[in-house]
Amino acid sequence: MRGYLGEGRRWLEGALAKSGQAPTAARASALGRVSWLSLLQGDLDRAVGASEEGLELEGVELFRKGNGDSAAAALRRTLGLAVSAQGDLERAIELLEESAALSRQAGNGRGVAVSVFCLGIQWREQGDFRRATELLKEALALCRGSGDPALLASILTHLGYTYLLQGDLERATVINEEAAAMLLEQNHRVYLADALDNLGWAARLRGNAGRAKALFTESLGLRGEVGDKQLAPETLGGLACTAVAQGETKRAVRLFGAVEMLREVMGSQQDPGQRALQEPYLVAARSQLDEAAWEEAWAEGRDMGFEEAVAYALGRDGRR
Repeated sequence: MRGYLGEGRRWLEGALAKSGQAPTAARASALGRVSWLSLLQGDLDRAVGASEEGLELEGVELFRKGNGDSAAAALRRTLGLAVSAQGDLERAIELLEESAALSRQAGNGRGVAVSVFCLGIQWREQGDFRRATELLKEALALCRGSGDPALLASILTHLGYTYLLQGDLERATVINEEAAAMLLEQNHRVYLADALDNLGWAARLRGNAGRAKALFTESLGLRGEVGDKQLAPETLGGLACTAVAQGETKRAVRLFGAVEMLREVMGSQQDPGQRALQEPYLVAARSQLDEAAWEEAWAEGRDMGFEEAVAYALGRDGRR
């Protein structure tokens, strides 16, 4: 819950190894959590495998989590997000709709809110901002009575990002500032990094490159600290775009190269909204270097691993 993904996953994997193969609600819940942490770490194969293993447990449709939600609903939610990260949006939507139905059957309002929230994200990635906004607002209304401030803040973050992609920078800023304040108070570092990224983009699009760099840098510091490999490429991409705006073209190209390599290693697809935000800066950087300089900088970025790319982006390795 505090964002130390690797440590949480190690404890859960250890518990699963010792518990045998008995089809229990506890095992289904642990597999769901392993899947979620693996997703955040960018290990999509394990994320998919753990959720599918949980869904194959005998009687899983009857299992309930500690909060009363359907264990099968929770597993379908995480599996939906994992296959979405692999680019299969159609299957993701199908799984999330099934998840929402199972949570409704279990009478768990929070579970329904999470599934509707995730559906909103999927429709946004399909480019349907109207439907995405409606679903995120529905999830927000469902969540306000759940007593879960972290979920509420996460929904606000994604609603703000949806407004950002539609060009409503003022509303995006206000909503993400509200979410960031809530997450900072709760010390939810991974979700806080998401809100900071959104605020960074709002600042960049308003022409404030210095503010944008500070926000992206703070976000990347959080992601590097907790090992959040799944979304770190988006933050690195934001810093690359800011470097283009500040005239640091070779630095930007190295960061773009590092982002490409990290995505290849994880087997993840870029968020379409991020692609639209970053593409003009990538094109601008390409026009500012000759072929040899571009290839050299790009190759240098691709040679970086996760830790090295984070250190370079944060200016901790002494290179410009």
